[in-house]
Amino acid sequence: MTTLITGARLIDGTGRDPVDPGAIRVGTRIVAVGSARAVRASRSDSIVIDVEGRSVLPALIDCHASMGALRPEERPDGITEKAIGFSVARAVANGRKSLDGGVTTVRVDTVAHHALFAVRDVFAAGWLDGPRMLVPGRAITTTGGHAWKGGAREADGPDAMRKAVREEIKAGADWIKLMPTGGAGTANEEVDEWQMAPDEIAAAVDAAHRRRRRVFAHVSNADAARACAAAGVDSIEHGFYLSEDALTEMKEHGTFFVPTLSAYRHLVKASQQRPSTTDPYEAALQKTALEVVERHARSFRAALALGVRIAAGTDSGADWFPMGNSLQFELELMVSEGMTNADAVAAATRDAADLLGLRSDLGTLEAGKLADILVVDGDPLVDVSVLRKPWLVMKEGRVVFRA
Repeated sequence: MTTLITGARLIDGTGRDPVDPGAIRVGTRIVAVGSARAVRASRSDSIVIDVEGRSVLPALIDCHASMGALRPEERPDGITEKAIGFSVARAVANGRKSLDGGVTTVRVDTVAHHALFAVRDVFAAGWLDGPRMLVPGRAITTTGGHAWKGGAREADGPDAMRKAVREEIKAGADWIKLMPTGGAGTANEEVDEWQMAPDEIAAAVDAAHRRRRRVFAHVSNADAARACAAAGVDSIEHGFYLSEDALTEMKEHGTFFVPTLSAYRHLVKASQQRPSTTDPYEAALQKTALEVVERHARSFRAALALGVRIAAGTDSGADWFPMGNSLQFELELMVSEGMTNADAVAAATRDAADLLGLRSDLGTLEAGKLADILVVDGDPLVDVSVLRKPWLVMKEGRVVFRA
């Protein structure tokens, strides 16, 4: 049996012009898609949903979300059993928020334990509702490098990097996360410190790619971005201080840029609401955010102008930046910084699926692909903010949210 969604303004995500009125027939996968005249009701349809006046597009993909973020107060004394339990509970709650916001696939930012592999598998088995999750193991950093206090795995030298990558894959990692530079939230560290040597980056990437795992890297400065691109890192996250030559190198190597603009705007907002905090972790986050927001936006605009491939990610999930509409906020920021509405939508659908290696199943509405579908009032190609209020969300042909 199938479900027919009809009467829609169909935005299939391929770059073709919208079809209005359009229709789409789905089981677990998309059976047929096109004009309402071509895709008509049939005896196989157990449900017909008329969405006249609304837009249908691929469900959204968040390429960088901290679904199981630890509480700041649980970081200084190590990763306790209580901290891991809280992280898992947060990930389950964020899974529900993701679906309610139209996000059916998430590449999870690293966390200091392996328990999120179980959350991924529970969602995949259908025991609980949640997005499709691609989960790295623990982040790999150098001794005393970025996030070591937050549970990142320390390794020094090419051989140790290879071993760290292999062990994280052995534990169940879908992706490998590297920490080549400093960043927000680490006391006594400059945000643009280059902490990982080029041969260490190259060794980690080689070890990951040999096991058919992709690599994303927390990168603040241009030198590290060049080294990561040359080594074959698949995506660079954040990218506060990216120069034109670094961005050119990224473009030449096909390196994706996941800017997470919205995270630092939220940190600025938090610092304005709570200008003085006694927590050193939050204080470091707020200080860095105030320093980097405008420079970060310039890096994004330069990447856009050069044609670097951009995929959308939020770095949301913690208390100061909850999931739900976080990806929509990121897309609105991208548009405000010069990206077209169509390209912003593509960054969270087609291009995100390309980055994650899921293009054969997700990212566009085409026959044979998984039926991950978002229905919204209005037209996101005219006003991207209409994505804030999903009317219906499907994951693999099953309605997981309806307004």
